[in-house]
Amino acid sequence: MGCYAAISTMKYLKPLHPRTSTKLARRQAQRIRSSARWQRLRRMYLSEYPLCADPIGKHKDRPVAATQVHHKQGVEQRPDLALDPDNLMSVCTACHAEIERRVRK
Repeated sequence: MGCYAAISTMKYLKPLHPRTSTKLARRQAQRIRSSARWQRLRRMYLSEYPLCADPIGKHKDRPVAATQVHHKQGVEQRPDLALDPDNLMSVCTACHAEIERRVRK
């Protein structure tokens, strides 16, 4: 019997109900976003990258101050990357709202 067959016969290994796993992911993401480590990293990131990365081409050639830090891969989907600077992007409020709107679509 291979590994897959052994695992598939274990009836107690059921996936979480989608709503349950979403609730857990949201709760964990909220804890990360309110943590002192995230707040400190956010401040440091904005001081290092003070201008909007303009990910949607909204600002053309004029620089706009960044006010938010966006997770390229969301905290709910990839909490392991929440504090990884390579997963962050400085954006203005308008760009962040548009990115989030597109992601939730």
